Amino acid sequence: MAFVRVSQHERAETAETVEALTTRAFVTSTKWFQRASVAVPEDWASYPWLYWEQEPVNRYEQVELIQSFVSEKKWEAYPVEPRRDFYQMSLLALIWQGAVLETGASAPSGKTQTEMCGFLFTRTPPAGMSDTFEMEADNEPGGWLRLAVQAARAWQYAREQKTLTVEVLCKCHGIMFDGAVVDKEAFAGAGKLRTEAVFAGAHNHQFPDHRQIPTRLQKILKEFNHRKYPDAIENATNLFYQIVTLHPFINGNGRISRLLFAYSQCRDGFPFPVFLTNGRSKARKNFIEALKWAQERSKMTRLRIFAVTAVERAVRNAQDFFSDDPAPFV
Repeated sequence: MAFVRVSQHERAETAETVEALTTRAFVTSTKWFQRASVAVPEDWASYPWLYWEQEPVNRYEQVELIQSFVSEKKWEAYPVEPRRDFYQMSLLALIWQGAVLETGASAPSGKTQTEMCGFLFTRTPPAGMSDTFEMEADNEPGGWLRLAVQAARAWQYAREQKTLTVEVLCKCHGIMFDGAVVDKEAFAGAGKLRTEAVFAGAHNHQFPDHRQIPTRLQKILKEFNHRKYPDAIENATNLFYQIVTLHPFINGNGRISRLLFAYSQCRDGFPFPVFLTNGRSKARKNFIEALKWAQERSKMTRLRIFAVTAVERAVRNAQDFFSDDPAPFV
């Protein structure tokens, strides 16, 4: 997404200030890279398309860049408004790019994106917002507004909870897909764990038996809440992978899992929502290959590279946005 600053007269009044940007110290290192590279060292050098740069960057430099950015907290020198703008634009990128990546739908116009930034956290429905939105197809501007507002509300609800439980996850899913339509019919699975077998992909991949979902989901979230993985990026990557692989809902699993990837890192101290992408034209293909490699071969290496690259991309976007002297923003 091309970030644009929203001027004062374009910015809609929000009902309340965006939640605190950090909650605890964000910690990442190269340790989990070292464990993975010992297991499958060829993965590091063989797949340059997984990287943000045109050529593979040094993985240690990626991690150092991320940790340095979070530790220095240079964005804190800026007033609240530009920080809020960037936070909302990052969240919006997570929302609409997630929808585009999942469905292949066309991205909303620049004007619609700007309008969305002003409406993300409003309590009252914005003018022009539709009652429904297409879950698996293109949307008109009103549908995009509804999709974005619902996802932002789900994000806000998750951030307000002390722990991530099955009930919280189901409610997030229900909020996110309230008003969703599939094949002109209201989506009946919002907020409900699936109760049937599902298959996906060209190879007809079968997801776990629906009868296992409540127990397995509870275990996944319990481990997450107790920080089984102390590294923030590893923690987020594993939460994403476990949820999207379990496929607890009949639809919307990719989008809710990406939201959880960003939620996990913000909970662990990253200042802005991170969209899980490498930012390249073949991001969808790259992501599917990385996920397939993990699911079929039980090797997380490529998905981990993809995740670190996504965080690096978020850092570079923030550095570009906050590159000016803070004074002009006052």
